Amino acid sequence: FPEDLYKLSKLEQMDLAHQYSNDGNCTRSDGTVVYLMYQKGDTENMLNDGIEGAILDDRIGGLKNLERLILENNYFYGRISSEIGKLKRLVYFNAAVNMLTGSLPDRFTELRNLKELWVEENSLTGEIPIEVGRMESLGIFCVIALQPICPHSRFQICFSLLHFAETFSVWLNPNMTGTIPYSLYNLTKLQNLLLAFNGFSGTLSTNIGNLRRLNRLQLNDNNFSGTVPSELGLCRDLEFIRLEFNEFRGSVPEQVCSLRDVALVSDDPYIEFFNADCLPDSITSLPRLKCDCCYSCCDGTTRQCRIVD
Repeated sequence: FPEDLYKLSKLEQMDLAHQYSNDGNCTRSDGTVVYLMYQKGDTENMLNDGIEGAILDDRIGGLKNLERLILENNYFYGRISSEIGKLKRLVYFNAAVNMLTGSLPDRFTELRNLKELWVEENSLTGEIPIEVGRMESLGIFCVIALQPICPHSRFQICFSLLHFAETFSVWLNPNMTGTIPYSLYNLTKLQNLLLAFNGFSGTLSTNIGNLRRLNRLQLNDNNFSGTVPSELGLCRDLEFIRLEFNEFRGSVPEQVCSLRDVALVSDDPYIEFFNADCLPDSITSLPRLKCDCCYSCCDGTTRQCRIVD
């Protein structure tokens, strides 16, 4: 990695995405914008060698004018330095498909102008920063596992996010743990909360009702527990709910089930897909969660589902 880049104090954009070898030259470096397009051979058949290095060390905090930092598809490794919190002008951060480890620094939440954060296909662990709800400009937050359980799922999921506004997504990473940060419920513009296939636990707060614009809620394949709050019924735009393969207990409240009937009396959206652990399980012969409005019921022990007649 060219360490002289850290000296470019006027730098506004750094784009090092998809580097294919390490023997090229900067095609543009004017102190304001830097593009390094190291390409070699036939791009359709070529292996991606990438750039190596620990770019996100403490020196990154010196690039205080940086607005876009694009490191996608290389071999950057190590932890993301907490000094990234000094990049107050940053609006776009993409370090997807690298070898980054550790957790997302809490100081990410100081980036109030950040609109998109893409760090999928790394080896990140730990919890979602607790003050993530302070990131008032955040539109897309995408963290997907290094080795997705579905072929090409990273491309399918993240490409689909391009069509979603206001999406918070952590997928397919059992090393992402902890609870849903309380502050996340302050992201009142959020339309998609996608937290499937992780190691999250805890309960779903009654503050879920603050997310009135929520359209898709996917919490499946985690360790969430407790009951489904009736306040979820305040999310009148909900069309897609997946709660299966968790430890939710009790009954789905009437206020939530009533969302299926909204379309009968108005032009508002209504629930088109709803999964939960409402099949009798093979151990107790009782459902974990009673649901009178689910489209598909699952058995949390055998991990099988069937459509409700």
